[in-house]
Amino acid sequence: MSPGRGRPLRGAIVGFGNAAAKAHLPAWEHAGGYNILAVADASKERLEAASQSLPQARLYDSVGDLLAAEKLDFLDIATPPASHADIIAKAAQHKVHVLCEKPLALSSEESRTIEAAAAGGKIAIYTVDNWKFAPLLRTVHRLLTRGEIGRVRSVELQILRRTPPGGAVAQEAGWRLDARLAGGGIAVDHGWHAFYLLQHLIGKPPLRVCARLERRKFLDREVEDTAEIEVEFPGASGRLFLTWAAERRANTGRVVGEQGEIEIADDRLILSVHRREKVVYTFSEPLSAASYHPQWFESMLDDFRKEVRDPLVRGANLREALTCVALVLATYRSHRSEGAPVPVSEPAAEEPSGGTGAAGEIPSATG
Repeated sequence: MSPGRGRPLRGAIVGFGNAAAKAHLPAWEHAGGYNILAVADASKERLEAASQSLPQARLYDSVGDLLAAEKLDFLDIATPPASHADIIAKAAQHKVHVLCEKPLALSSEESRTIEAAAAGGKIAIYTVDNWKFAPLLRTVHRLLTRGEIGRVRSVELQILRRTPPGGAVAQEAGWRLDARLAGGGIAVDHGWHAFYLLQHLIGKPPLRVCARLERRKFLDREVEDTAEIEVEFPGASGRLFLTWAAERRANTGRVVGEQGEIEIADDRLILSVHRREKVVYTFSEPLSAASYHPQWFESMLDDFRKEVRDPLVRGANLREALTCVALVLATYRSHRSEGAPVPVSEPAAEEPSGGTGAAGEIPSATG
């Protein structure tokens, strides 16, 4: 549906877990211009939590019942990845715009279905890319846009965690270590953030991926907890190191250009340009400070609103997300090929990401 230009957008949340409770809802409430009318979740406990946080919201135990009963502008999907495509299809049938947690999809078939749903329903399908809106990373992008270091030649990002988001031990980490729900491990989860950041900072389409995945800590789980990934772009490269098995929590990196570089040191940026003194930018909160970032999410909502309100700008985020799906799939294909480079493209029939093969088997990840 086409929401009026002046009134608040009417929305509902599907899946009231940690992401919804600690990031999405605070952002919706603080941003202004949005009314969350309802919540759907199959869990009675999570619906009870939703009623405590949103006493005025109507509660449903199924998405179908919610969509049939409510007159909505958008649906905020905060469920595990395996359910995303099905919920998006239901929203599209009701001409309801979608804001969806990452990853958007787990296979190229799901990607094509979602792309068709966006076109057929004439709706915005927007995947959460909140890390782009962190103050430190917005500053990096602004420096690049101003040409401070010239053309970008390489981007390195390291994301170090002791565990997946959600818990200190495997039993508390929930669905992120369950291949059936998550579709994969850290390459799907934190890798998604890294993939859209590479696109954002380099500004060119990715060409090829080389990847090696490991289990270093959660050896009894099917999904990888560590990934080393190289992404080739036209005239540039990206290198990622991601792990849930680190001894410390940190986000670091380096952006190298023709005329200098930018070092990312969690709560600082160090700009080094040839024949100039270094400039240090400091930030009140490190990138790695928390797993849930309502401030970043709120900043992102301006972009989401534009896609909902204006069909002429709609689709930019969806294109970015579909490329992220292709990067995730290429990562697992490269790993199964022992790190050989593979193109970032959709095969004729792609298996789900998360390392499942044609027979549904998780690929071997070295321990």
